[in-house]
Amino acid sequence: MLRKLVLSLTNSNLNKLLINRASIIIIDNDSSKTAESTVARLIEENKSEFDINYYSFPVKGLSNVRNELFRKALELNPDYILGIDDDEFVSDQWIDEFMSSIIDNNGDIVLGPVIPTFEKEISPYLSYWFKYPKISNAKQIKFFWTSSYIISAKFLLKHEIKFDMRFNSSGGEDSYFGICALNSGAKIFWAEHAVAYETNPEKRTNLRWIATRCFNGAANFTLFLKLEKRYFRLLKKILISIFYLICGFISLILLPLPVPWKYWGIMKLAESFGGFAGLFSFQLHEYDKER
Repeated sequence: MLRKLVLSLTNSNLNKLLINRASIIIIDNDSSKTAESTVARLIEENKSEFDINYYSFPVKGLSNVRNELFRKALELNPDYILGIDDDEFVSDQWIDEFMSSIIDNNGDIVLGPVIPTFEKEISPYLSYWFKYPKISNAKQIKFFWTSSYIISAKFLLKHEIKFDMRFNSSGGEDSYFGICALNSGAKIFWAEHAVAYETNPEKRTNLRWIATRCFNGAANFTLFLKLEKRYFRLLKKILISIFYLICGFISLILLPLPVPWKYWGIMKLAESFGGFAGLFSFQLHEYDKER
């Protein structure tokens, strides 16, 4: 997947009116340097206008490695930093669309759609839960993710925002980064045509993994509200969790029915339990094993 991602980047279009120089930075977060040989071949084969830079950074954790990516990127004195996860690949216009959007909107951050793809065909009852947000182009938004984005280096240096270490192994570090950015006055926009694609392996296309994602998302969101001392919204979230708990149990009657949303009750139960877990600062450290 890493090779597929890098090749999609090096084959991208670069608008010379907007882009003078572009570099790719790869941080290997494995102490065994398992990506080193793949990157070495990519560097040897590279005939694009990109410089490809490889760094070993075996300090585990999502926040750790994302902060290291920013640190290495800023050493190159860029105007903008684009980010994407290593299980994705991009469309030909991904870079140009992001560059045009952040400049045209005078934005600090821009996000784009990430369309799911699957290693194997999956049930429509499961694919229903991999929907991606469909937002109108250039709309100002109030969230952030690291799946596919561009950020102004000037904004990053001015506010010195980092990924919070409390979410190192639980996930949610990108969402909380977005909250901190918005608190600093960030203007975040949506670039409808800056399309990336996410590869979902077989181990992520089952009911347990999707329900766990719902649980963890709700737990982290509730914890964010606690950390930000937004007590009115926290109360509202708990009331919603109670509502989801009731509706979730009732909606289990959908399970035998052949409707796309048949798992709605399970997901709402997972979200409800996650809301209560976050209230007591419980985090599911699902990335401990992977990282």
